[in-house]
Amino acid sequence: MAGYDAIRPSRSQTGYLPQPGKATATAEQRQSIAALVHVATGATLGGIFGALPQPNRLMHRIGLGTTYGLGVYTLNYAGLAPRLRLMPRPSQDRPGRQITTLAAHLVFGATLGCLLGLGPTD
Repeated sequence: MAGYDAIRPSRSQTGYLPQPGKATATAEQRQSIAALVHVATGATLGGIFGALPQPNRLMHRIGLGTTYGLGVYTLNYAGLAPRLRLMPRPSQDRPGRQITTLAAHLVFGATLGCLLGLGPTD
């Protein structure tokens, strides 16, 4: 292709481009990015929960939030993450990690249910 040579990087420039099979970020950078993505995902999912119709009673909101947290765990840690090869399947993960992760997501959901009751009433 005649036009390809004009846009192809020169040999001296290719050292700055990611090379196939080579890591382009340090472990610390990957951990920082993972933490940022996790917080952003949690904030987004919290916003989605806040947009759902909420029951008036606190215990019902906590129950709904806990169920939501279970759904978040199931969809992400038992579904998407293993399929995308981001994490092992729950049955193949480190002992205790999945129960801790599940508990954290149940607390996440219950906290969402509690916090939604703190807003102004109409």
